[in-house]
Amino acid sequence: MSTEAVSLPRDDPKRLAAIDHYGVIDLEYGPRFERVLRIAARVFDVSVAVLTVVTERDTIIKAAIGSDAQNVPRGEGVCETVIERDEFVHHQDVQRIPELSRRKYSEGIGFYAGMPIRSPSGYALGTLCIANGTPRSFDERDFETLRDLAETVTDLLAHHRAERDRDETLERLRIVSQAPNILIVEVDDQGFIQHASPSVIPMTGYTPTQLEGRFFLDFVHERGRARLAEDYATAIRGEYVEGEADFVIHDGSVRTLAWSTCPATAPNGKPCTVSVMRDVSERVRVQQEIAIAQERYQQLFETSCDPMALARADRTGEILEANGAFSELFGYARDELVGKPLAQIRANSELAREEMLQKYDELMTRGYTDEYERDFLTRDGESIPVSVCAWMLRDPNGHAISILTRLRDIRAERERDRLQSQLQEELEERVRARTHELEETLNRLKTAERLASVGTLASGVAHQINNPIGAILAASEFALMCESEEGFKETWRRALMDAVEQSKRCGRIVRSMLQYSRGTRTERWPEDLSLVVPRAIRIVESQTRHESVGVQFRCAASNLLVMMNPIEMEQVLVNVIENAVEAVWQNGEVSVRVSAEGDDALIEVVDDGEGIPEQARRRVFDPFYTTRQEQGGTGLGLSVADGIVRDLGGDIQMREGPLGGTRVTIALPLHRDTSQPS
Repeated sequence: MSTEAVSLPRDDPKRLAAIDHYGVIDLEYGPRFERVLRIAARVFDVSVAVLTVVTERDTIIKAAIGSDAQNVPRGEGVCETVIERDEFVHHQDVQRIPELSRRKYSEGIGFYAGMPIRSPSGYALGTLCIANGTPRSFDERDFETLRDLAETVTDLLAHHRAERDRDETLERLRIVSQAPNILIVEVDDQGFIQHASPSVIPMTGYTPTQLEGRFFLDFVHERGRARLAEDYATAIRGEYVEGEADFVIHDGSVRTLAWSTCPATAPNGKPCTVSVMRDVSERVRVQQEIAIAQERYQQLFETSCDPMALARADRTGEILEANGAFSELFGYARDELVGKPLAQIRANSELAREEMLQKYDELMTRGYTDEYERDFLTRDGESIPVSVCAWMLRDPNGHAISILTRLRDIRAERERDRLQSQLQEELEERVRARTHELEETLNRLKTAERLASVGTLASGVAHQINNPIGAILAASEFALMCESEEGFKETWRRALMDAVEQSKRCGRIVRSMLQYSRGTRTERWPEDLSLVVPRAIRIVESQTRHESVGVQFRCAASNLLVMMNPIEMEQVLVNVIENAVEAVWQNGEVSVRVSAEGDDALIEVVDDGEGIPEQARRRVFDPFYTTRQEQGGTGLGLSVADGIVRDLGGDIQMREGPLGGTRVTIALPLHRDTSQPS
């Protein structure tokens, strides 16, 4: 059959007439066409395979794998370019071709290849296209395979047309037989035609008169004359014979006529034969085309690189045929595989048989199975991992005829996965080792940081206990000074009581600092600030009796409960008030005010000293920063105070006072649960 291209414009009337002649627009594309698409999708490993008919206005998708599109208007798709060029079209990446990538239905298409589907007379009716979302190459062998698939579709179209013609012919024969219009021919014992029925006219182009009296072998094609002469002699001897032969009709063409000849007796008493003939040319042609299509399918089966096997369409799963790739992979001779159930070459054949029974039910229901992985055994017992998928092949009436199974050796993929897993484990091990190293480094840094904190803590302890020790010293010196005065015993008693109280304060300070160094919060409870602040003022005053500085206290609110440790808060206030006292001039004044504002309790310490420059105020809470280094300042008092206040959820700020000097404001959250005792 010739399918050479006929160069015509895309909408040439002859091409459109060919589409109409073969009825491809209204043709229901059955399993045979879908099978071709599945083969194309599998062979080329693409996600989309479509079969189209390209009309004057639309590209109609008649069958598809991986696409649900129906009609695509001309100018918006890629497949129509095959018809416009009237040749095979291949694009490695459609998105790199501006005139195609802008088309509406080219979105998501990378690789594309399309082959014309031609009528037996050579006109392009549509296309067989394959596409994928990612670009890929396409070599000469791929081209030949796609061309073979397209020619197979052409054969199927021709077969469909032939079947339609055959049905029409059978209907005509039925009418003829009822007429009757079957050709009936009588031949005498010498081989001359004595009679022909009227149906000879439409069948051969001859009239009965033109045939009568002529030698019947003159109308038989030379390639069949010898056999027909033998059959004629057999019939003259009294035996029934039948067969087919090619006859040359009136216009010189050849038709195949099926005939049945029986012996008879002519009116003159001599033997003769009577033959009933019917034209079977169309059936013969269809059979020839089917044989060609089957041969092409067989070639695809045999030349496939993937192992493939045909099995019985029943629960036995016996192999009917296996291709060379199948035989080579498993080491069996092809005749050894015939009759062997496919489950027998599976690892763990008993479980395999149960699974294949389930797969058979799935094939009967769906017509195919999803791809799955299993281990098969070679003839030598080697286990090979393969990917398996199967399709149920059916005849035009939908009856199951065989199961096509395709296997794919995935040993290389398994090895790649193993190496990838091994590399992943090695990488994770390296990460774990590096993490361990980093953790050890971090622990060393934390140790160094704790050692540094110990130094800071020691400095802090020294600074904090310096105040009560100073008070103890001042009380002791005062008692000694009053030794010669009257009533000195009472003075000594008060001095000793002050010393005891300040010694206890040193112990509490040390315990508080140790808890802080261990990261342990000190015990806290709700306490009234109006009681805590005066105690801190008394501590400062006992240390600065020789200073001519007055400390004024004013409480603008009562019952100002704050969750705190009073010893810690006294440390904060002593540091702040003492700094204020040291900052004012002789006969100066420091005021301390306690009030409430919203949800906070406020403590304001204001002095009328010379103040602190703005640049220094921004750093006064930094550890070891001091503006009185020459006077013995350590720079830890305000730093410790800031840490305690912030740990209580509060805030401490230092600003310029209203009349110069410095204002320190401490804000602490009020404790609203007044049911707990202070």
